[in-house]
Amino acid sequence: LTDKIGDFLKNPEGNVEKIELDIFIKGLLKRFNKNISYKKVCRDSTYTFFDRERLRSVLENLIKNALESGENLHPEGKQTVEIELDKRRNNILIFIRDRGAGIPDKLMNKVFDPFYTTKTKGSGIGLALSKRFIEAMKGNIRIKRREHGGTEVQIILHSAEEES
Repeated sequence: LTDKIGDFLKNPEGNVEKIELDIFIKGLLKRFNKNISYKKVCRDSTYTFFDRERLRSVLENLIKNALESGENLHPEGKQTVEIELDKRRNNILIFIRDRGAGIPDKLMNKVFDPFYTTKTKGSGIGLALSKRFIEAMKGNIRIKRREHGGTEVQIILHSAEEES
């Protein structure tokens, strides 16, 4: 927790490098032995600038949250998290979707607050850090309820191809 708070207070950009997101996400998903579906829907390259460890931290946190959201609803492990990578104009979009319980509307505006959590074993720093890291790279993160239950997280990052 102390390390995470230190990251939050330090320069949130970190060691920025050019990263191909399709390759990065495929590599990251090897760490999970859960039901995760992944697809890249665009044919374009998906390069962006980001600190590799910070990006890993952001995506791991969001994927773990999505997986945990359905554990009570799908105790047999049949909950599938969907990850989608797309490129629209100069932006790269990453969607992480689950069919868990979702976030109640009254809590939606608190989810990015540092130390806010509804989990018994959570620190409440993961989403706050994720937002800070994404915004440091001039990106955006949004969370919304899905129709028929669950949550969708949308990350918008700038394409590195436009800046080359």
